[in-house]
Amino acid sequence: MANLHSQRCMKMLILYMDKSCCSAVKLLFFVLIFFFSGHVFAQKNQLPNTVKIAALLDSATKYSETDPLKSAPLSVEAYALAVNENDTLSMSEALRLYSISSQFINSQDTTTKVILESIRLAGSRFPCQRAKCIMNYADYLRKGDGSEKALKLLIPNARRLFYCGLTKDFMYSIYLIGLVYDKLGEDIKAIYTYNLLKDIANKKNDSFFQFKAYNSLLIVFLQLNKNPESLFREMMIAADRTGSPETQAVGWNNIAKYYSRVGDYEKADYCYDKAIEKSLETGNDENIAHISLTVCMHYIRRNNFNKAIPVFHEAEKRDHFIVQNNWIGIYEGIKARILLYLGNSEEAEKSINISIINLKNEKNYEVLIDIYKIATLIFEARKKYDLAYYYQSLVLEYTTLFMARSDNKVENNLYYKVLLDLEVSKAKTIELKNENLVKQRRIYYLLISVFIIILILIVLFLYFMSNRYKRRILNSEQQKETLLAARIRLTNELNAKNKEIASFVLNQAMVNETTGEVITQMRQLGSKSTRETQKKLYELASLLSTSQNKNIWKEFDHYFSLVNPDFFSKLTQTHSGLTSRDLRYCALISLQLSSKEMSLITGMTLQSIHVLRSRLRQKLAIDHDEDLGVYLAQFSETAG
Repeated sequence: MANLHSQRCMKMLILYMDKSCCSAVKLLFFVLIFFFSGHVFAQKNQLPNTVKIAALLDSATKYSETDPLKSAPLSVEAYALAVNENDTLSMSEALRLYSISSQFINSQDTTTKVILESIRLAGSRFPCQRAKCIMNYADYLRKGDGSEKALKLLIPNARRLFYCGLTKDFMYSIYLIGLVYDKLGEDIKAIYTYNLLKDIANKKNDSFFQFKAYNSLLIVFLQLNKNPESLFREMMIAADRTGSPETQAVGWNNIAKYYSRVGDYEKADYCYDKAIEKSLETGNDENIAHISLTVCMHYIRRNNFNKAIPVFHEAEKRDHFIVQNNWIGIYEGIKARILLYLGNSEEAEKSINISIINLKNEKNYEVLIDIYKIATLIFEARKKYDLAYYYQSLVLEYTTLFMARSDNKVENNLYYKVLLDLEVSKAKTIELKNENLVKQRRIYYLLISVFIIILILIVLFLYFMSNRYKRRILNSEQQKETLLAARIRLTNELNAKNKEIASFVLNQAMVNETTGEVITQMRQLGSKSTRETQKKLYELASLLSTSQNKNIWKEFDHYFSLVNPDFFSKLTQTHSGLTSRDLRYCALISLQLSSKEMSLITGMTLQSIHVLRSRLRQKLAIDHDEDLGVYLAQFSETAG
């Protein structure tokens, strides 16, 4: 039983393996599948499988981003159990969690296949699960070059998450939309989205997403070269409330970026030290790698390679967790600068080229300026002065663009003064409305009453429409269940009739075979007996011979066509080159008869039956791995 289950799981999960993956990776994946599938059946636990699946999914969720090597096997084991229980929802969730880990341990094609399969399994039957899977897919696209496609998926999907009541996922979806806008360089839309997230998080009193909102606004302000200090306090209060070293590490890291930019290196070094300390507490390798790269770039700007190189090694040990294009570009750029410092300009040139390719769509001018400065130094060392001049010109161009977006201190004060004036204007409008409130009170109350009545009517209308819609859905589901039950019943009846036909043919063949042997022996005895005895034996042999069913194949064709009236017509439409003899053998194989049983029926040897099956595979153009009987059974009436 365990063996069959392991084979089934392997066959289903092999779909997600990238065909271009190396054999070692495939072998490791197969070992994981067999081990955890067998492990499920080896355990004699009193808990039902549904409880085990839920526990495994909870554990996989916990480690999905912090420890993918630990999360992936848990997802595989949960998937194996879900397959055994025919639990489609859990299968989809297991694959969704596996896709998160897969981003760090498998190829892009493999990860994409897993995500899309999780969406397919959710289907229209589980719309909320489907919305979660689509959010994961959009997040994965965002990390590569699919930001625009991700945005098209995220905006309508956020609405679905809201209707499903998945508040956390809804807020995370809003956060992802802001990240996509930021990556596409649409700063105003990004700020608007993060402000929306901040308002929602404040209403829900969700410290995690409060931190995400303030931290993201801080990053956008840094890109616009505005003073973000007013955000520091609220951001770190939210980070402390989460109790997560990871959020605290990110907060200290981004505060350090600002102090590094304005030249306050003492505060910057302190904040970066805190960021490294907190990130190491998390054990989140992706987080450690990103923060290490930021700190390393800070030291490289100051030509402090004694500190930069050890920090870079922390990122280098976790390079497989650096999967986003912009971070890959930063990683390769820093690596190129360190290689140049160590005197290996040839390898430095290779790394800087990889960095530039990965940052081709980057909108963060500050990052581009740093990388192009490194490129200028490398190409100058390689005596490729035309390229050095080109990248130096890009440094000047992006520096000009960056400064054009920035404001000086006075302009910053004016910027915040405009915001304050807007608030004052709102306050004056409220005050004017209060002054006219007495005169307009009756009209106001009347309008409020009318509005409340209309609102009540709308709510009642929506309530009744909602109930009507739910009833329709319920009726539709009941109809589907009825149709499914009828289909299963018809399939069972067809299978039973097919078994009767196979049993009939087999019995007739065995009777004919036994009768033939008796006739042969009687004739042999007759040839050695007296004439009178010989005559009686021959008469008995003739009588037995006439009692044999000579029309077994006609009867088989007749009964088979009654049960499966469209089998031969469908088969010949798909495969026109089959002879009548081929069609008869195809009918026998569709009844799931073994080679030995077919040998008894047809009178052919086992070897001839194997040759016959092989020839039919060639005529039908079926792969060697595909079951011939299952393929032919689809041409029966119920399979259509």
